[in-house]
Amino acid sequence: DSNCRAAKIFGRRRRDLRGLELTSLVPEWTAGLSPSGGAAVRRVEASGLRPDGSRRAISVAARKAHVDGAPLELLFITDCERRKQLEARVRDNTYGFHQIARVMPHMLWTCDPDGSARYASPQWIALTGQPLESHLGEGWLEQLHPDDRGSTVQKWKEAIARKHTFRAEFRGRRTEGGVYRVVVAGAKSSPATAGTVAEVLTLPQMQSGWAR
Repeated sequence: DSNCRAAKIFGRRRRDLRGLELTSLVPEWTAGLSPSGGAAVRRVEASGLRPDGSRRAISVAARKAHVDGAPLELLFITDCERRKQLEARVRDNTYGFHQIARVMPHMLWTCDPDGSARYASPQWIALTGQPLESHLGEGWLEQLHPDDRGSTVQKWKEAIARKHTFRAEFRGRRTEGGVYRVVVAGAKSSPATAGTVAEVLTLPQMQSGWAR
């Protein structure tokens, strides 16, 4: 048997679901996916096949049970279509953002909501001479002049906590030669990067070379 929600997911009437093999509704389902233990629950991401041939993203959780002494397999179906659509949109937005970041003259970062860096554009990598991995999390702080680091960190944490726009000027270091250059940084929340914080860095007098 099934309830109305399951019937809606599969685009059928409840009575039409009775007697159907699960594999006709969930093509990915096989006997090997059924839970083996009495209390075991098996969950899989799959697709629900509808009468018109379209598929809907679902999650299937199966559990063995006994009702009035008769063994049954209970299935819990969750509609995941909306979540999958949002995930795809996030991927598309992130890809588009990275493509734009590569060709912009400014340097861009993206960060998680807690302020941890998760991406730095090639321009910032070129400035510092360090690989991307060294800038992730709070690694980017190592490229700041020691005299500027404390005040910059304080402003950054306040902006993150209050969801305010971040503005700061500090000296950024290129590891080769220990040379520093003054940079101006700005950041604000950005829906385009899935709710993370996008940071834009600009270099005053970019063509003037490095300043100590």
